[in-house]
Amino acid sequence: MRPLRRPRRLLCAAGLIAVITLPVAAHAAAPACATGVEPVYASTFAAVRAAPAHGPSDTRALLDLYGIGHGVMQLYGHAATWASVHWIALRAERGSPAAQHQLGVMYAQGLGVAQDDAKAVQWFDRAALQDDIAAENDLGVMYAQGRGVPQSYGKAEAWFAAAARSFAPAQFNLGVTFEFGRGVPTDPARALAWYLRAAEQGFVPAQRTLGALYAGGHGMVRDAVAAYTWDALAKAASRPQGAGSACADRAMTALGATMTPTQLAAAQRDAEAWWRKHHATRLY
Repeated sequence: MRPLRRPRRLLCAAGLIAVITLPVAAHAAAPACATGVEPVYASTFAAVRAAPAHGPSDTRALLDLYGIGHGVMQLYGHAATWASVHWIALRAERGSPAAQHQLGVMYAQGLGVAQDDAKAVQWFDRAALQDDIAAENDLGVMYAQGRGVPQSYGKAEAWFAAAARSFAPAQFNLGVTFEFGRGVPTDPARALAWYLRAAEQGFVPAQRTLGALYAGGHGMVRDAVAAYTWDALAKAASRPQGAGSACADRAMTALGATMTPTQLAAAQRDAEAWWRKHHATRLY
């Protein structure tokens, strides 16, 4: 399988163009279409669902499932009832990092508890100190946004870096950090490398960001084939009627009008190869 194109060389040290304007969740939320705006970091907050639980047994199952692997975002909403809040708080007090992170999300969102950024930070911090990668990332978001703590891009970058060992939203956030020079020198090459790592995990906001970067040639030689490929993958992974799908579709239409049949065929081959490798199904 031919790998997706990477930049041949960087052209300048200027900041790249961001496409994320809303909070996002792994493999779920879609980026907005606007570019050139102040970025909002990727967190787990937007993953919360309002689906109620039926008691502590449901929450026990939730925590057990969450312990299998981080990023089971769809399960967060099961903390909506008082019984679940009580059970999660009990587990958090007893030291469960998954429950501590869960409780932090609930305080950040005001889900089942009074919204309280300071308490959210406290629980994220307790979970992060136990190497919970989602909590490390979300603690970085709180520092970057100055929620519940004094704003510190330096501390945000440190927590993103800790979570980026395997968590796609944190990898994306490091891309934003180096793209815009938030607490670090602006570094387009490192920003692109982090976006690529997140995109290779199927993180849709990173895929859409790469589509915009390659299409515009921001900090690199323009590559319409790579741009179209990443947009096609982002569209395929987005909700069919969602904003992310519509944005990717518009980007693909604009790119397609400037590409030769050979280029279009190459982009479709690259997208098909990537999709089959990661999903074991056909894209087209």
